[in-house]
Amino acid sequence: MKLKNNTVFNRIEKTAVIFMLLTALSLVFYSSTLNELMLWRALAASLAASLIFFITQPVIRGVREGDIVLVSVWKEIETPVMSETYLDSTPTTAMESGRLNDTIDVMLRDGSKGVVKLIKYGFFSYPEGKLVELENPTKDKYFV
Repeated sequence: MKLKNNTVFNRIEKTAVIFMLLTALSLVFYSSTLNELMLWRALAASLAASLIFFITQPVIRGVREGDIVLVSVWKEIETPVMSETYLDSTPTTAMESGRLNDTIDVMLRDGSKGVVKLIKYGFFSYPEGKLVELENPTKDKYFV
């Protein structure tokens, strides 16, 4: 099963493929030279290259159209006794591509569109942003 919008799983999958290809290339190199020291160096270099790819891939890729961006929004719980508000992260869909500190258009779950400033890419999570503007707001509860 391929998850289309899950950039974290896609990044892990690409890193694993790169590591396996470089490991296979290292073993082919070892079979032709029979030098064990060079095998260990090649294996260490393939591990290092795949880890560097894993770390730098979000910066190189950025946020693309259709990616999920987490946005902090205010949510409200109303009970007969009291009303309480709290800050929650909600997933939105990027409507355009962008990089760190750019403002991009997003679509929230309820169908309203907004503008988000990208704060960070996220290492093991989705990119995060701050909601700057909201079109057709039903309430002011979305702004942080």
